[in-house]
Amino acid sequence: MANDDDNTDTMVAVGAAGGGALLLWWLLRGRLLGAGREAQGAPTVAAPPPAAPVSAGPPCRVFLRGKAIDLNGTTADLPTTVAVCRAAGSAYLRASGDTTTGAVVSMARSLNAADVAIVAHADIADAVRDALTRVA
Repeated sequence: MANDDDNTDTMVAVGAAGGGALLLWWLLRGRLLGAGREAQGAPTVAAPPPAAPVSAGPPCRVFLRGKAIDLNGTTADLPTTVAVCRAAGSAYLRASGDTTTGAVVSMARSLNAADVAIVAHADIADAVRDALTRVA
């Protein structure tokens, strides 16, 4: 019977050593001989081409004052604002305190529909985000 106990102890020791070697290999794979994480076969991902050419010009400045639209320092209407901002590629959107949330939402959705990147002032950023993420 002593023979069976010796075999069991040997099998446990061999299994533990093999398991330890397997664990060590798994933890250190790709790190031996100066190979880093890049050598582990990470797939190469190409950036998708831009959907529209990006303008190098500054963003148009849209300031909503109540029911009026101030575009780059002059009074404008919604279609003109959208056209100018589409040409610029981006818009910096601000609003005065007497501007309704509906006006902000309408402007944000109009600019977004024209593929204009919107940078919103911190005061209206939540309203712009909600306008672009919630269904009308």
